[in-house]
Amino acid sequence: MSTAPLKSTEVATGDALAKQIAEIIDAEVKDAASLAKATSAQDTANKIDQLFRKTLAANSGGAEDFLYTFWDVTLKSVATIPATDQRLHQLITVIQALQEKDTAQIEIWDAKTSVWQDLPMLGPALRDAWN
Repeated sequence: MSTAPLKSTEVATGDALAKQIAEIIDAEVKDAASLAKATSAQDTANKIDQLFRKTLAANSGGAEDFLYTFWDVTLKSVATIPATDQRLHQLITVIQALQEKDTAQIEIWDAKTSVWQDLPMLGPALRDAWN
């Protein structure tokens, strides 16, 4: 069991969007001592989805960038968590809450996809993380 909260902001490299996503994730993923103060996975998923919608409203072509950045931050955060740590489960519940959201279809790489159900850009982010 971990003795410290996750610090996604320490692994979030790049632009302000990556930092915003990391701050939202850090609010949910806490160590056991801080668990009572953690936001619910549903609240965290709502905040991530709201940030996605805000980003999309500001830049109609921003879906791909947002989703890649989201997965990049998430994967870098996961890499810092031991497999038996309860923080990993907390992060998984956020992803599950996102998948339960009713989201519109978007087009990425000339294909229609559902933002949270299909988890677009996860594959490319995983490939880059493994390289």
